[in-house]
Amino acid sequence: MAQHWRDSRILTIYEGTTGIQANDLVGRKIMRDGGASINELLAAIASDAKSAAGARKPA
Repeated sequence: MAQHWRDSRILTIYEGTTGIQANDLVGRKIMRDGGASINELLAAIASDAKSAAGARKPA
């Protein structure tokens, strides 16, 4: 029982760390250069999606 209690306590620490890393990703890494990196990625995704939409469907 004690092991389960200790494990449940560590999960909240892991969740907090994950939240901090997510905030860092969004706030610092994605938005650097005025969001140029993320805009480039989104443009590439849109281009691929447009190409895939025009592709022939298999018989």
